[in-house]
Amino acid sequence: MSTLREPQRAARAREAVLEAATRLFLEEGVGSVSAGHIARAAGVSAGNLQYWFRSKQDIVRELFTRWAAESTPPQWAPDGPEEVLAALWNQVSIQQQVTAKYAFFPRELSAILHRDAELAQRYRLLYDARSSRYVALAQQAITAGLLRAPEPPTTLRDLVGLLWVLAETAEPFATNTGDPGIDAVRLSRAVIRPLLTDAGRAVLGLKPEVDR
Repeated sequence: MSTLREPQRAARAREAVLEAATRLFLEEGVGSVSAGHIARAAGVSAGNLQYWFRSKQDIVRELFTRWAAESTPPQWAPDGPEEVLAALWNQVSIQQQVTAKYAFFPRELSAILHRDAELAQRYRLLYDARSSRYVALAQQAITAGLLRAPEPPTTLRDLVGLLWVLAETAEPFATNTGDPGIDAVRLSRAVIRPLLTDAGRAVLGLKPEVDR
């Protein structure tokens, strides 16, 4: 029986390490926390910590993987243009919750990626794949008459990039400036709202435009 429980015990201890690291990174910052700090907070020895993670950087990479996975839109393959529009409209709100959970990533992203070339490459690939997918989804909503195409020279890719920046940086910027008016959801919807047609507004339960 004890042999059967061993993998479960190991899995719980590994999870405790990740939870401790997340808490410490949130409170003190990634750069200020050592592997030893994480081990002590998780209640494991330094030797046991290395059984699961060879270094603090391995822990950071594992948490990055979770951050990326939890940021994946729940409707990555929506059924139709109405669902596409709703997914785009609601994604920033979902992302805001994920950002709060892993706030140290948007807060320290440049420094984290500067220290880890492998993680920087993963981030670039993630951005390229997801932004391309968002562009394709937005184009579906445009084709269906729910969104207007942005006025050239602005492209859909430009708008997706802007929404990405808002989703990841609005919260740390608000913290740094002390400006309570900086809200990722409100600002992102301010970018999308002018592009909504009356049909698109109806899908989202918004009132029709009086004049444009």
